[in-house]
Amino acid sequence: MSEYCNKLKSKKTALFNKVTDKDVFNLKSFLIKSGKTIYTYDNFNFEVFISSLKLYLHNELKLSTDAEERKDGIIQINFRSISSLAEKLNVAEKYSLLFLKENLFLKTEIIPYIFLEKGEQKSKFNPAKLLNTSYRKNIVEFAENKVFSGYSKTNSEELNELENIFVETSALNERILRKQLVKGEQILCNLHFQNIKQNREKKDIKELSSGFVVADKNHIFLILLNKNDDIIDCFEINKPISINKNLLRTTVIIENYTISPKRQNSNLFTKLIDIQKVRGIERIRKTAELNYYEKKYKGAAELLKQLIKQENNPNDNFLLLLSDFKTNKQSLQDFISENELSETINNILNNKEDDNFLNIFSDNYKISFKDRIVFLNLFSETAKTDAAQKKVFLFYKAIRPKFIKKNKNKINRIVFDVKYAEFLIKSNRKHTAKKILKKILKDLPDETVSALLPPQDLDLTGDYSGQFLKVRILDLLAQVKGTENSAKEIQKTGVLQPLNKNRIEHLTTVSDIKSRAEEALDILIGKSLFSNTDPVCKTTFNPLSDTDIKLRLVINTGKKNNTFYNLQKWISKVKEDDYSTVKKYSEKITSETHNTLFAVLKNTSTVFNLNDTEFYITKGERKNKIIGYAGNPPFILIGSEHTDRDSRLYMNLSELRFSVASESAHIYFKHTKLTSKDVWRGLTDKGALFADTALAVIPAAGVISKAIQNVPRLNLLSKIFKATATGISTGKTAYDAALKISEFYGKIKTGSKTEKRQSLLAASGIMQYTADRAGLLLCGNLTSAVKAVFLNGDFEETVFKEIKQTSLQDFLLKQNSDGTYKHQQTALRIANLFSFYFSDDYEYLRAKLENDK
Repeated sequence: MSEYCNKLKSKKTALFNKVTDKDVFNLKSFLIKSGKTIYTYDNFNFEVFISSLKLYLHNELKLSTDAEERKDGIIQINFRSISSLAEKLNVAEKYSLLFLKENLFLKTEIIPYIFLEKGEQKSKFNPAKLLNTSYRKNIVEFAENKVFSGYSKTNSEELNELENIFVETSALNERILRKQLVKGEQILCNLHFQNIKQNREKKDIKELSSGFVVADKNHIFLILLNKNDDIIDCFEINKPISINKNLLRTTVIIENYTISPKRQNSNLFTKLIDIQKVRGIERIRKTAELNYYEKKYKGAAELLKQLIKQENNPNDNFLLLLSDFKTNKQSLQDFISENELSETINNILNNKEDDNFLNIFSDNYKISFKDRIVFLNLFSETAKTDAAQKKVFLFYKAIRPKFIKKNKNKINRIVFDVKYAEFLIKSNRKHTAKKILKKILKDLPDETVSALLPPQDLDLTGDYSGQFLKVRILDLLAQVKGTENSAKEIQKTGVLQPLNKNRIEHLTTVSDIKSRAEEALDILIGKSLFSNTDPVCKTTFNPLSDTDIKLRLVINTGKKNNTFYNLQKWISKVKEDDYSTVKKYSEKITSETHNTLFAVLKNTSTVFNLNDTEFYITKGERKNKIIGYAGNPPFILIGSEHTDRDSRLYMNLSELRFSVASESAHIYFKHTKLTSKDVWRGLTDKGALFADTALAVIPAAGVISKAIQNVPRLNLLSKIFKATATGISTGKTAYDAALKISEFYGKIKTGSKTEKRQSLLAASGIMQYTADRAGLLLCGNLTSAVKAVFLNGDFEETVFKEIKQTSLQDFLLKQNSDGTYKHQQTALRIANLFSFYFSDDYEYLRAKLENDK
């Protein structure tokens, strides 16, 4: 580099040597001394350049021009304005644009034409005093742009400035000079001086105004320029740079020069001291690190790429990944292919550095805790070899205590430990994983509300539905224990994702519920929904105790000490409307009029200790409904279409028993005080219209709203885990999932506008699903229960034909044009029935009903 710099300088010196005696005016001498230097390049076409410039003066600046080539080699272009007021008054001044080409230099200046006609006074000319009509700034800018554009076309190397703490955006002319001077070296910084002295002469060198520092692996060079961009000096820096600071100014001593830098350069020299001390490839690494510390991530990345080509170091790979991440955090996956991502991460993890490398690196480079979480997730997804997994394990061990301490949110801590357990299992640390999973299963918050309020676009038959967090933990526990020891986990996951075909198939491997699982599977994807049209209905069931009903029949959220436990107490305070008059227009069911039906219905109410319940068949406006009413005595209306064999809504005894048992449960829990107002029934259609009415009479509203706050978080979590499941085989997805997992730990806003509606839907679901469980328990036939859900609902006449042609699963997965599921509320009810059917509570309560006293 120094040889090339000195070569250019010697050519410039040779040009200066052509200057004649300063007392005798000579235009060429004047131009060499005072003109601005424009740097050109090999194969630069001077003639084309001059032609373009003349066209620019004439067409763009609207100037009249005439040109001549003087005997001394100077191109002289005379011009004056033809559109200004001064021209019209014939007082417009005429100017001369001068060019002298020498080797790779162009010397140029603009002077008043009259300057050429005067004597020895001409040397006092000051270009800064030119009038605006000289267009000096426009012409110089055009000339530099023209040269630069030509250079860009004929040189393949990238000319863009790096975002580098040492490199500022520089003029186009200087960029060409730097490209010519720098052959394999790295520009470290631009320098701007307030003044500079040569130490030997101890005097200011006024013509020096700027420069830049260049370095390669083993050398640092200083290049000094004057105000006209002429190279005045170029030398290697061999001695340490010395800096003296005081209140007034900073003084820097470099070799034979003492520099007073401008304020914006003052801090750069402090950093240059360290660079000067470091030799070899470490100099580039040190520069990259300094850029990273100063948050110039793009500059750091470019330097690291140069470095990695020469030496594959895991630190450099990690810092490059981190710099890229910082440069464009949200779309890293757009400019780094999956193979590069996987290769980069594995290069980082599979190196022979200390096993604690990730922690050491993170501390050295002051990686924020949030960013450590991002990389922890990404590395844990990627690590395959024992060496890589050991590094990630130690990274986890260092981060986990801090994460738990920093995060008060229970779900955040559990999610972190779920991901930790996943990694422990993958890296064959199953004993530790088992201990963690058992602990977080005990601490798990109630997710039932998330199962009651899934997003409308969630596939309830898929792997990411229901109480997903609990499902994930149980799956991991089953993985640790092995299939032969995981019957309980398999059953619990089946209960939590009851419409998932794979879950039900796994349930068929558990002997205690094998037959129930096979029946459910045939209902979901087979044709058994249309068999067994007249099942047997027993009329000798025993009453259930209040304790069994409240602890075993109610869905989890409504059980004692859970969110909705006191709902019944609050509802009981609602004033009850009198609907007894509807009985006058209905036919009472007695043992004399409907012997078998009466026996089944009476026994159904007896199970809930509602011994005085009356039953009526109505042909009025409720002829297609079955509705329970509290009162003294309570009564249940059965629409005539449900008992008419010729009606499409006809129900057999088992289906009627399901419906009546459901209504009996509503009466038992005092739900009818609100269902009679149609607050709960059809709420999904009526929406928030009844919200204010319900919330006005139920002080539970605040508690309900609090319970649903975690629902958006849990719903989002299932989507994130779904994205993560694709793994590192699709690197972009893995990165995206890792980023989203980390972002999940932040605050997630809840939709306050929908909280009333969600609160009502959740409470309604608890009431309806508890009632549906009662219906299934009493009829004891899953087929009857599912059919009764449709026969009690407002469905098209062709619904069963449609299901028969495809399957129940296909019907439940029908979508609206916006991607939401058309029958999601029905799917939720059926999922609840399947879930209860697979549970130990169902088996226990059926035994209680049938047990002989």
